[in-house]
Amino acid sequence: RTIEDALSGIVYYAQNEQNEQNEQNQEHYAFVADTLDFNYPSISFVSRVPPDFIGSKEFGTQSLRRIDFVVEDGETLEDRSLVMYQTPILQPVDVSELEEPKRWVLGPGLDTFLVQFWSTSDLIWMPDWEETNSIPSRLKFEIAFKLQDGSSPHYTETHKREIVVFSDTITQAMQNPK
Repeated sequence: RTIEDALSGIVYYAQNEQNEQNEQNQEHYAFVADTLDFNYPSISFVSRVPPDFIGSKEFGTQSLRRIDFVVEDGETLEDRSLVMYQTPILQPVDVSELEEPKRWVLGPGLDTFLVQFWSTSDLIWMPDWEETNSIPSRLKFEIAFKLQDGSSPHYTETHKREIVVFSDTITQAMQNPK
């Protein structure tokens, strides 16, 4: 549910009319997926999260945040967790005041975390997202946790969710109002 809530407010920076990109802003708002390592996938994006989103008390009124979902090792190599990091987009100008991302372990004992992206051009699910200035229109997640005895769950015990992404475009005019 946390992933779905985060994706519900996704925003990204659009190219300007001359088709030039402001690299600094694109970097702040880019949708980044690193799914080539099947055991340690991650996705990162900017979202305007709902008021009741995990960690909202720590960020005050800053609802626009970079959200990262990553798979990390626990104390042993067999113990992996799904972890979420949040960083406010509106950071202080003074670099010495930059905050470290806040970390939440969403699921220890992770067995499977699979992310796929819908290709509107090929009409198939893709294992990797390589488009630099866009976000996927749909994402498919599969997540499963190890059983109490440490064994892998059966396929029927894997949680599956397909999410349609509705997004807000952050234009140059919105970034630099008159």
